[in-house]
Amino acid sequence: AEKVDFGQVLTSTAATRTLKLSNRSLVYARFSVERRESDVPAVFGFAPSSGIIPPDGEQDITVRYCPQVSGTHTHDWYDVRTTGGNTIALECAGEAAGPAVSLSKHFVNFNDVSIELPRKTSSRQLELVNHSNIAVPYLLHGCEPNGIFAIEGVSGVIPPLLSVVLKLSFAPTEPGNYYKRVFVLLLNQSPLPLHLIGSGYDEKRRPATLTPKHVNDYLAREQQNLHLLSPEELQAYNERRVGDAEADATTAVAVAAASAAILA
Repeated sequence: AEKVDFGQVLTSTAATRTLKLSNRSLVYARFSVERRESDVPAVFGFAPSSGIIPPDGEQDITVRYCPQVSGTHTHDWYDVRTTGGNTIALECAGEAAGPAVSLSKHFVNFNDVSIELPRKTSSRQLELVNHSNIAVPYLLHGCEPNGIFAIEGVSGVIPPLLSVVLKLSFAPTEPGNYYKRVFVLLLNQSPLPLHLIGSGYDEKRRPATLTPKHVNDYLAREQQNLHLLSPEELQAYNERRVGDAEADATTAVAVAAASAAILA
């Protein structure tokens, strides 16, 4: 069997390889390329998919791979058949890879902002970097036009191998800690999370500064389904965990001591 392996190819783009069919006989050879299974749409194509090769002649066949869904690996079999009964098995493989896009930072910290008139605003910049050689459309999901957190340029297109810079602002109206999670949606790629944090204060109230560690700790508790516990309940839970760990350690020491006594 012959194999054509395209490796990784960007989703919604096309890659081609060339095969050469040779007719070593003294008569014309009619050929056709047939897919063995057709239960799903084909991502491989052949041009030409049929034809006639003259005696002692050759025919180039272009194999085209055009993946449509990122993260999928396709492995397909085809048969090159001739009217004389000859068959060549052809194995085609390829993997669809989404574009590589990264954020200059996943946490944007606006720090402490004084609440006064005229309204004060803290601004930051965020860079979306496209490491692929195709343009990538993007959309920031979870933004409110007139919210506490605002973003200029919530949608657009990142040019190939370039970046775009977004302006973010934070303008609190009441004292307190503020947190918002925004998702950068990308065509043919998984969303990228973006965390926005900041604190507002005035002459009467100044809350403790919110930091990325506070958010990471909360997200970790959320994964363990502990984020709805009150501070008192969380403290009691942690104390039980410490007690259980100490009890397990004591049991392990006792078992080890008993094993040592038996061996002695």
